[in-house]
Amino acid sequence: MNALELIKEMDGSDLTMVDFWAPWCGPCKMMKPILESVEEDNPRVKLIKINVDESPDLAGQFNVRNIPTVVFFKGDDEIQRAIGIKQKNQLQEIIDSNLP
Repeated sequence: MNALELIKEMDGSDLTMVDFWAPWCGPCKMMKPILESVEEDNPRVKLIKINVDESPDLAGQFNVRNIPTVVFFKGDDEIQRAIGIKQKNQLQEIIDSNLP
């Protein structure tokens, strides 16, 4: 996947969370159920998962230096990042502050 394909994938969502992760990353594994729960509770939010081992160029284009990193987009504009393990309520605060 490249940046253009990623932006097309986001099309139609009010808010998109792009999760940059890797299968060997322990904190990424801990974040997976949290992100899925947040997505399930917020039908206007879309979750896209990017495996940095499979898409290192995409991670580089978005300056992802640490994983897990969740980049929030409104349309195709980046609005915020969450780096490292975050609790569900922390992610929900970002969503609530960016959706009417």
